[in-house]
Amino acid sequence: METFLHYLWASRQYTSLDLVGEAAPATIEVIDPGTHNVHAGPDFFNAKVKINNILWVGDVEVHRSAGQWFEHGHHRDPLYRSVILHVVEYADTSTTDQGGRRLPTCVIGVPEELRERAEYLVASSSLLPCSPLLGRVSEHSIREWLHSLALERMERRVEQIAELYQSYSDPREVGYLLLMRYFGFSLNNDTMEALARSLPYRVVEAEQDRLVALEAALLGQAGLLDEVLDDDRRRQLVREYARLRQDYGLRPIDARRWLRAKIRPANQPLSRLLQLASIFHLHRDLAQECLYIRDIDQLSRLLSLHKPSRRGSSSDQESSPSLRLGKQSLSMLFINVIVPYQIEYARRTGQVPSFEVARHSLEELPPESNRHTRLFDQEGIHAANALGSQGMIELRTSYCLPRKCLFCRWGRELLSARSSKDKRG
Repeated sequence: METFLHYLWASRQYTSLDLVGEAAPATIEVIDPGTHNVHAGPDFFNAKVKINNILWVGDVEVHRSAGQWFEHGHHRDPLYRSVILHVVEYADTSTTDQGGRRLPTCVIGVPEELRERAEYLVASSSLLPCSPLLGRVSEHSIREWLHSLALERMERRVEQIAELYQSYSDPREVGYLLLMRYFGFSLNNDTMEALARSLPYRVVEAEQDRLVALEAALLGQAGLLDEVLDDDRRRQLVREYARLRQDYGLRPIDARRWLRAKIRPANQPLSRLLQLASIFHLHRDLAQECLYIRDIDQLSRLLSLHKPSRRGSSSDQESSPSLRLGKQSLSMLFINVIVPYQIEYARRTGQVPSFEVARHSLEELPPESNRHTRLFDQEGIHAANALGSQGMIELRTSYCLPRKCLFCRWGRELLSARSSKDKRG
């Protein structure tokens, strides 16, 4: 398990480091194990190692066996010419870099008890791999790790928005794409984003004064016009969509992309698209208004829908109370759209973006309840607010499911000798 060796090297919990080959016998001292690299290239950047009292600064590559250096093609890769030390569990061969330089190689001593704990965590069949051992994790570690993960999750959202700006320079277009995506409410997020990309914001903006045009554009591009129950209304929308397709050269997405199973009626694609049509109709500069939202009450008022001015203007489904956003939906939109959108906008306009503001915003929201957070509830770990529940979601999806226990703060605490007894009473 190579990731375990990465953990061992970074945490310095090995029992020994023994240089082999031409470098032996020699003394080795690790001043700094380096920064773990999760991208292409050596496993650790900017390590500092003394070999026979000579300081080497560069990168470190870690393998189970030395022969994997050649199996992975590192001897032909210029990225690995900066490697100063090859750390292995089994030294079955000597290694050279692209220039033919022979690399110092050392064998890392593995504590068997530590290996057994790591293998237990990674191989666990529990929905939370460490659930039988969670009592050994301190309250402080639980709270601080969840809070750190919540902000890590928020930072990733902000980075995703920054990536959108590489394709769309207009903040209104970016705001439109974000709102559309997260109106998919998890299951249909990707399909909603595909729909938004197929229907440029300029079309929505040009047709904003006519609700029927917005409904026709959204439902037509979604391939859902046939689902409108009222015959007269459906024929009107079909005619309107034909005009829009001709005027703007629109091409609909595949209607088979929409997921329906286990979705509440209010979250069905037809319902949410009709709701979005009304929102775009009522707010001429929705993205700008989103910059001034400070809590979900303000967001609720912004996204509240008024009854159509005439009966049937957007079908009976549109004015149904079931289409009003509930607190859970508002909270999700506030967390995933409003806060990261404001942070990235601040960065782009020369303001100082504050993750402390994001932290405070999450602390003011009630905790979410979903299939991820309920797993922690069952273990006696309860979120006090959305900061905690967002941390739980990030932990479950980014660490527990892919079994990245060795990169998790709780997992590392469980691997340490200090985690031998229950710390949560």
